Amino acid sequence: MGTVYHPRNLLRDWYVLLDSAKVRRIRIHDIRHTYASLAIYQGLDPKVLADRMGHSRASISLDIYGHVFEEQRDRAAISLKDLVTRADRNSDPLAP
Repeated sequence: MGTVYHPRNLLRDWYVLLDSAKVRRIRIHDIRHTYASLAIYQGLDPKVLADRMGHSRASISLDIYGHVFEEQRDRAAISLKDLVTRADRNSDPLAP
């Protein structure tokens, strides 16, 4: 068996690894946030994510980590051209 690994030593070793990899310094907790945000973005089931993150409800995970990425905004946007074209065909411009 080994000895207790003091949190300060872990942080120091973490920064040494980041520096040697020439990566911007981030907190260890930032890895958790990045993982959860990307998992949501990639479509991981929110209940599975909540279980992995140790949350009692999926809504907790989604509230904390459910950011809207720029690409998602772009996909969700309806262009003016699409609205005008649809308006020409229908009386309801938001109809499919």
